[in-house]
Amino acid sequence: MLQSISEWNMPKKGKEKNTHNKAKHAKLMQRKKNKLKKEKEERAARLKALVRKMHQQKNRETPNE
Repeated sequence: MLQSISEWNMPKKGKEKNTHNKAKHAKLMQRKKNKLKKEKEERAARLKALVRKMHQQKNRETPNE
């Protein structure tokens, strides 16, 4: 009726299921995460360049008093 603890905690015999799919999924999710991070950094860089350009134009238009 009662099994010993060592028998109860033993892993199943045979090949582990879904290890290939899990690794593939993790790889794809990491790729997606890196892509989003890269796009965010590129967007921030474009915005900084635009702000810098607008400040330069503003400084040229207004004469120093």
